[in-house]
Amino acid sequence: MTRLLVQADGVSKAYGGRTILAQAGFIIAEGERVALVGPNGAGKTTILNLITGRLSPDLGELAVDATMRWSYMSQTFEFAPEATVGSLLTTLPPQAATLKAEIEEIEARMADPAFYEEPGYEDVLSRYSELQREFQRQASKGDAGAALTMLTELGLADVELETTMRSLSGGQKTRVLLAKALANYKELDLLILDEPTNHLDIETVEWLENLLVEEYKGALLLVAHDQYLMDELATKILEIESLKVWEWEGNFTAYREQKAAYLRALEARRRREADEFKRQMQIIEEIKRRNKYDAQARSKTRRLERAQRESQGVDYSILDQKTFKLRLEATRKSSMDVLTAEGLTKRFGDVAILDNADLVVAKGDKVGLIGPNGAGKTTLLRMIVGLEKPTSGTLEISPGVKVGFFDQEHAGLDPTRTLIEEIRTIRPSPRMGDEEARGILGRFMFKGDDAFKHVAKLSGGEKARLALAKFLVGQTNLLVLDEPTNHLDLASQDVIEKALAEYQGSLLVVSHDRHFLDAVVNRIAVIAHRRIAMFPGNFSSTRTLGKLQEFLGTGDAREYLVRKSFKDFSTGLRYEWGSTLKVTGNETQTTKRLLRMAEQSGWIERKS
Repeated sequence: MTRLLVQADGVSKAYGGRTILAQAGFIIAEGERVALVGPNGAGKTTILNLITGRLSPDLGELAVDATMRWSYMSQTFEFAPEATVGSLLTTLPPQAATLKAEIEEIEARMADPAFYEEPGYEDVLSRYSELQREFQRQASKGDAGAALTMLTELGLADVELETTMRSLSGGQKTRVLLAKALANYKELDLLILDEPTNHLDIETVEWLENLLVEEYKGALLLVAHDQYLMDELATKILEIESLKVWEWEGNFTAYREQKAAYLRALEARRRREADEFKRQMQIIEEIKRRNKYDAQARSKTRRLERAQRESQGVDYSILDQKTFKLRLEATRKSSMDVLTAEGLTKRFGDVAILDNADLVVAKGDKVGLIGPNGAGKTTLLRMIVGLEKPTSGTLEISPGVKVGFFDQEHAGLDPTRTLIEEIRTIRPSPRMGDEEARGILGRFMFKGDDAFKHVAKLSGGEKARLALAKFLVGQTNLLVLDEPTNHLDLASQDVIEKALAEYQGSLLVVSHDRHFLDAVVNRIAVIAHRRIAMFPGNFSSTRTLGKLQEFLGTGDAREYLVRKSFKDFSTGLRYEWGSTLKVTGNETQTTKRLLRMAEQSGWIERKS
């Protein structure tokens, strides 16, 4: 018999009068790979909090197998200001914390001499011994050792236990949380991951994908906006729509096909019912004109009313879901070479991010910029738009090129402004009128009083929509975008993909979303070893090219001088300062990732 890990039946949940779930039901069985999808704000995190015990249903039942071993990675960075990597990694897992509470309750009873005169006290002592053994087993999972090994796998070999969490970048924080969740993955019954690929580079996303496909054998509950990841991992999709949870078999692509077919059939039924209702009403009206009290008219009216009651049991609201609209206008005035960089070098102190790098973006090029975290992708974009200056070399934007910049941190948004004030900054003179400003906001699903919200109160997805809205006014012919789909739900991602695919200008975009890169770009630029190389095609057609592998240095033997001592935890090898490190090209992916990070950080220097 299949073991059910989670069962929800008739679950309802509301916040401050706003209903999130109404009579929702679903199950997660042993070994299932489940992707949880739905628009931002639909209730995905609410369901995770219900499963992990952070929330309780207002109505209905949600049963979780009490013996289930589980781990949870939250997408939010919630820790005390003084929290360190070590304190986070050694926090007791939730199962051990529950056991500890029960142990302490029994110990309090044992402190009373009268306890030993109670009937059945021997059973309580036996239970106490079992709890002690299980607690020791579970508490060992709070040991930082396994998590530190996982951190090395994730490319953070240099992070120490004393490092404060607030000093880390978003990508580093994500890796720490992911390492904690995965530390003892082989012993888990259920692994819950909430947006695990946020802030990760493509290589790390693919490493995670491989681990979950090839090595992890338990059940998975995944919240993600990465369509490739859900296609590789999911065997079932749970979709939150219209306050319910809909279940679809198969991976993400299968879900999309099934849902499209269902929506077509549902729309056809709605049209048939509407047409039949109109036809029957015309018949009834005609009968009434001939004879007001005709029994035939009364009979048809009763049948029509019964059909209406039956149709009310069908939920058509799923057909009326809306998303924002985006159309990007491009001015055609530019030369063939839109952007040219020659001998480009950028240093921060003694660390070189780029060294004598070249890049050309021609008219009509749609370039996806990829590379490991820390390789310099965002720094390059900031130099192109003038927010950073090169250390040396030239970077030229051709005359007639008008640049639009999307910053993944939304630094261009002022948190003290209201949304309507922010939109008006696009064209401060002459002042944009209320009707035009509200029209732009409305196209991006900011309705009514939303116009007077402050930017600081917006969610990540709402800030992304507002920043995208600012592209609407004024024409460009070069868009420079840094992770434009971050924080956006799947429907919104589709809008962005379509708008950028139809854009007539040039495009340079940093993204770790492989589906997005396949849908939008026609060239791939790779930053590695402080250089830039350009390859034709989208992500999937480029990744296997021999020249790309050669540029990344996956097969060529070479030597490095060690400038800072460090250790490869995956092999146990320590590289001492001043020694020579020989790379054969046959190292594991974990070691290759570590060595690329070491080169980017200046720990090793390639010998000529």
